[in-house]
Amino acid sequence: DVLDEEHRRETIALFVYPAAIAVLAYNIISNFCFGVEFVIAWTSFIQKTGISPLGADWVEFYRKFQDYHVVVDNILLPARVAAAIPLFGIYYNIVETIRKRLPGGETESIGSKIIAILTTWIVGNVGLVGALTYVSISAICHRLDVPILSQ
Repeated sequence: DVLDEEHRRETIALFVYPAAIAVLAYNIISNFCFGVEFVIAWTSFIQKTGISPLGADWVEFYRKFQDYHVVVDNILLPARVAAAIPLFGIYYNIVETIRKRLPGGETESIGSKIIAILTTWIVGNVGLVGALTYVSISAICHRLDVPILSQ
């Protein structure tokens, strides 16, 4: 049987929407861990070479970072999943707050849910994690007196 409109909306409300939010709650933790790993690799590279990876052999830096990431990423998987569980409620509330402020949000339209999820992903998962990673790298470069774009 094909889902009628009412069942389709109910399925989205009960399963798809919360599942999408759960994936993004996990994703922000995962991206944060990736950023921390990147900052650690960046710091290690600067300490060994005295220059920024952007002023050196980027490919060599990234290859070493990926080797490190493959090992650490697998080890930290259970911790990332565990951290995402309590974050789900917070993330859900943020998405819902955004959704309710959107046009059509009071009717729980699918469009408002999609826009709220995408907005939260762009701002939180991309913007926040990217900004924290950049600020960390900038602070480390400043502390070690190495320009980010050193030649």
